[in-house]
Amino acid sequence: MFDSLVLVETPIHHPSAEVHHTAMYKAFATVDNRHDIWTSREAAKAWLGKRFPWKVWDLEVLDIYVVSIGLPVFLSLLIVAQNHGLRPLPTAFYPDKTDGVTLSATWVDENAAYSKDGGTSFTALRNLNTLYSVVPVHLVYGAKNDLMCVKTSLVNNVTHSPSRSHGIQDSIIDADQGRTFASITRVPETGHWVSPLGVVLVANRLLIANRCYKRLRKRWRTHCGRFWLLRFHCTSCSWMKLLYLQIVLSD
Repeated sequence: MFDSLVLVETPIHHPSAEVHHTAMYKAFATVDNRHDIWTSREAAKAWLGKRFPWKVWDLEVLDIYVVSIGLPVFLSLLIVAQNHGLRPLPTAFYPDKTDGVTLSATWVDENAAYSKDGGTSFTALRNLNTLYSVVPVHLVYGAKNDLMCVKTSLVNNVTHSPSRSHGIQDSIIDADQGRTFASITRVPETGHWVSPLGVVLVANRLLIANRCYKRLRKRWRTHCGRFWLLRFHCTSCSWMKLLYLQIVLSD
C-alpha cells in the first residue's frame, strides 16, 4: 500500500537517551497555563502571530492553522479537514463556553504527548527494526536541534556535546539492529517546527523520497492538466496536508 515511510522530526529515541531532561520537554510542562480561547479566528491569529513558535511559521501555514478556508473540489479531495488548529465553541472540553474558538487539540492532549514514560517511543523503535525490509524509511529533521538538546547527553555509552548535538536523534540509527535509513535530511534554518517553517523543503523531501515520483507526476498531469498545481498545493499547505498528500498519491 505504501511506497515509503517518511518520519518528520520524529521524537523516537533510544532508551538510553535522557530526553526528559531537555529544555524543550521542560517547556511543555507549562502548556496547561497557555491561553486557549479567543473571541474569533481573527483574534486568535493576532495573538498567535505575536508569540513563539507561531510567529516564525510560514504565513500561509498559520492561515491554514487558524482560518477555515474554502477550496476547489479537486483539491478538497486531498484534504481531510479544513479546521486544523481551531474549532468553534462549545466543545466537550469547554461545554459551558458558547462564543469564540478554541484549540482543536486541548492542552491536556498536548501535555500528554510529553509526559509519558517513553514506552511508546521504545515500542516504535522496535517496530522500526522490521519496517526496513518492507519499505524505505526516510528521516527529516530540522538542522537546529531544539527539541532534544541538552548540555551533554549520554547515548549508547557515548557522551555528546555541545547543547546542539544531534546525539539523541542519531541514537536511533543502528545498522546492527536493522535501522539503516534510506535517507537522512536536515532542513537548514529550522528546528522541531520544521514543517510549518520549511514547508516547501519538506514537501520537496516527500516527493524526492517517494520512489514513484515520476509516476505521480504523470498521474497528476492526467487528472489536473498541469503539474505545477501539485507544487502549489505543497507550498500552500500545513504539514498534515503534506503527509496526507504523500499517502493519497501512493498506491
